[in-house]
Amino acid sequence: MKRSRAVFLALSALAALALLLNTPSSTRGTAPEASAALRLAAPLVPLAANVQWVRVDAAMREGRPDKVLARADALLALDAHSGDAQSFLSSYFGLQLASPEREPDAARRVAWLRVALDYAAHGERHAERPWEFALWQGELLARAALVDPATAWPGGVRALWSEAAAHFERGAAGHPIGHARAAECRAALETLR
Repeated sequence: MKRSRAVFLALSALAALALLLNTPSSTRGTAPEASAALRLAAPLVPLAANVQWVRVDAAMREGRPDKVLARADALLALDAHSGDAQSFLSSYFGLQLASPEREPDAARRVAWLRVALDYAAHGERHAERPWEFALWQGELLARAALVDPATAWPGGVRALWSEAAAHFERGAAGHPIGHARAAECRAALETLR
């Protein structure tokens, strides 16, 4: 009898988790009363988020950015305010996939950089310390300007430096290094004249 009860509880938990993971994105982030499945599964959300972290990491190891994107969506649906997830995903797309060493196609590098910037911007909107994500966006753009001079970024390297400076200035609200990094970007722009 005890075994069947444990099996029933495990299956119920899995069913609730499945309902949560299959909730349409339009209901994610809504009030708890919006979905009975969300209320039932609430105690399982941290566990489900941990499972998604493992699944995202597995997709990265498989070299499947398409799976990473899909699984990241589920991860962020479970924990939209996770600064760690935003940073981790932004780093993966911006530093690994957008690198000229890994991606020979300049247009694809720009696409991956945009994905990285989107994750960082999401982090900036939801983080307790948004300035960290503003600085990070500046770093991603400045790095692209340095390592990818043949970029397909609209406006080219000048635009990368200019946008990086703007992000650094916004990040300076929380940390003075933003002013210094913005000045470096403006100096790089001067050399391009």
